[in-house]
Amino acid sequence: WATLGDLYKEARDDTAATAAYKRAVAKAPTEIETQRKLIALLDRGHPAAALVQHETAARIAPGDANLQIELAKRYFSNDQPKALATLDRLARQLSRNVNVRRTLADLYTQWDAADRAIREYEAIAALEPHDPDHAVVLGEAYWRANKEPKARAAWQRLAVIGTALSLY
Repeated sequence: WATLGDLYKEARDDTAATAAYKRAVAKAPTEIETQRKLIALLDRGHPAAALVQHETAARIAPGDANLQIELAKRYFSNDQPKALATLDRLARQLSRNVNVRRTLADLYTQWDAADRAIREYEAIAALEPHDPDHAVVLGEAYWRANKEPKARAAWQRLAVIGTALSLY
């Protein structure tokens, strides 16, 4: 059904493509790529249905960081607490994934949620304490939040790391 949906989409028959993708996800709901295709197609003319489908896909794949982050972005304009709760669940679930934590920190920075961004930068620095970039970024986040003593403390970690790059 997913292949048929792709063919209908290629032929610019969105109605038939949507129907085919719906049948595909009904038969194989864990096929996240097909879920994404259906969500994108529904976004064109049925944003409410796209949101419902996105929520369904997110429940099926709670560890898919991109899916969860996109859902949080979708929520943010209308329901910020729901967006933040979605990202909190993701951070707990993938607590040891530095790339996800960095993405969350960047998103929080875009959303002017400095305390949440700092929390992510702190987690990253704790996960990889010998990476000088993490200490620098954490110090900069503290500095932007007018927490100068904490910024200095973060930057003083560079001396402990002791590499030529960190000392530079």
